[in-house]
Amino acid sequence: MSKTKKIKRQIEKHVEEEIQEVNLDKKEDYINLLKIIIAIVVFLGLAYVYTRTFITKDWTEPEVVEPETSIDYNSIVSQQALSQSEETYYVLYTDKNSETEYLNYQIQGQTKVLDKMYQVDTTQVFNEEVITEGEYTKEPQSVEEIKIGELPTLIKVENGKVVEFVEGKYVADYISQLLITAEDK
Repeated sequence: MSKTKKIKRQIEKHVEEEIQEVNLDKKEDYINLLKIIIAIVVFLGLAYVYTRTFITKDWTEPEVVEPETSIDYNSIVSQQALSQSEETYYVLYTDKNSETEYLNYQIQGQTKVLDKMYQVDTTQVFNEEVITEGEYTKEPQSVEEIKIGELPTLIKVENGKVVEFVEGKYVADYISQLLITAEDK
């Protein structure tokens, strides 16, 4: 019997060793699986950071905030200069990118005059045709005849016809006089 006990112990010992090896193999498999999962998470994290930084540039460029859109009812195109609804009104031709911008500040808030004053920005593509370096009339009979040689230019329109044509440095004085007259009313 002793031989049987000895064999039985050897078998038990061998089974225990096999179980320990299997347990060690399972631990190593779990550790390997954990390493693979960590590698995948790190890779995906790096891909996310790369995409945000270099592709979409969310982190490096500030967010662009679109300005509110407003309608300027006093701005018109040059082709509308003689076709406004009022019987008497003014049309001011300016270059919004130059020193004539001071005229906008001069008339700003002056509703008695501003309601009857329209502005044409000659820097706009559809208004460029009014600018000329050649000869032009100061008494145009149609909108096609309106040509501007000097900015700013102010025209007074009555019943669809140009009755006054003021150019250059005289425009500011003319507008000042309009504002004084409007305040007296």
